[in-house]
Amino acid sequence: KIRSYSEATENTYFLDPFDVFCRQDSCYALDSGNNIIWYSDGSHISIDGSIKAVNYFSKELIKIIKN
Repeated sequence: KIRSYSEATENTYFLDPFDVFCRQDSCYALDSGNNIIWYSDGSHISIDGSIKAVNYFSKELIKIIKN
């Protein structure tokens, strides 16, 4: 519903946290190639997960600002 609202409302954006940790239908709790854990428990992201999310969201926000 939030995504639909943002798509229908001018100057409103929805940044989905699932875009950070999920690909298609699968979400990942860790980066097995680098042994990095994204979640500290079943609902909270770890410090490394927070850094990953900030990096993703900052890039998305810059795209929005530039448009």
